[in-house]
Amino acid sequence: MDSGVKKFFLTALLTLQSLFATQGNAQQQIAAVSPHKGKIAQDISAGKVSLVFETVSYHIGGGYNNINPGIGFEYRLRDRFHVGAGIYRNSMEVPSVYALAGIETSGKKRIGFGAEAGIITGYNESIIPAAMPYLRLGSRNGRLNAKIDMLPPVPDLTPLVFTCQLRLRLR
Repeated sequence: MDSGVKKFFLTALLTLQSLFATQGNAQQQIAAVSPHKGKIAQDISAGKVSLVFETVSYHIGGGYNNINPGIGFEYRLRDRFHVGAGIYRNSMEVPSVYALAGIETSGKKRIGFGAEAGIITGYNESIIPAAMPYLRLGSRNGRLNAKIDMLPPVPDLTPLVFTCQLRLRLR
């Protein structure tokens, strides 16, 4: 297994453990695998890091897989801007890896809107670009919210798709 993939999964496991461990202990464990000497732990404490759980999708047409488990991270750069990456089982029932950048409306409202753009692997092409708007249910600054993404149809690849992600803010 590639060392970058190993580091991603190790960081994911330690982050999940941090949900159940004491804050100081989890920060020490995360800092141990971080080349930034505790920067990840500091950002988690500041609420800049969120776990993103890929869940389900709904395709308008076709016989696609609608159960899409996966996990990812989002890192808040500024109040409205974020970057993210993750892995999930896509609608063709193969693993997909993604990286994205996004912008979102005010975190104080219970309903918000955003847009993300990035790249995804695991479909007919090796790497494809993607852009999608989304509806957020729940405060962006709250502990948990849901994102309903709308992926526009791509000719010869996929119909119109709606997906649901759960975003858990770590702090």
